[in-house]
Amino acid sequence: MRSFALSCIILSVLLLSSTSHALPLKKSNHIFMVREKSSSNELIESTCKNTPNYQLCVTILLSDSRSFDTDIYGLGLVVVDALKDKATSTVEYINKLKGSNPEFSLPLIQCSIMYNAILKADIPQAIEGLRKGVPKFAEDGMADTAVEVQGCENSFKQSNNNSLLTDMNQDVYDISVVAKSIIRMLL
Repeated sequence: MRSFALSCIILSVLLLSSTSHALPLKKSNHIFMVREKSSSNELIESTCKNTPNYQLCVTILLSDSRSFDTDIYGLGLVVVDALKDKATSTVEYINKLKGSNPEFSLPLIQCSIMYNAILKADIPQAIEGLRKGVPKFAEDGMADTAVEVQGCENSFKQSNNNSLLTDMNQDVYDISVVAKSIIRMLL
């Protein structure tokens, strides 16, 4: 919470210091911009407060410039895009592990299938639902993502192996839960 407030203060100071006047007496575009950023930050903060992982939510949204000029639908899209990036990097890691860890081939194949479902069905469903204004459709995609990730993790347990993907699975799961909670605000 303190870091978010500090980020807002630093952003305001940087924007104000870029003007030619230290304390402008009339309205300027910079003052208006600070107000826009401030209201965007308020939307981000209030939205993230209603998710199970405030810090993750804020981190994702503040790292993407689209978050500063959008509504809750747009914030949902930003988080779903972050989820897509994380799931894509997880698939790349799975493919890398397949070649070097034959003893884990079965759970890695199962995880590959589950992540394929996330990337080819669940995430596109969420994006389409948000773009078309059908949040229930989007929410279902994020709920399915959480189930797929848990299935991937469980595939290692069923093979009596320690998971090679626990951290990545947890990251994807956490982002999907944040996305789902933002989407639920639209229902």
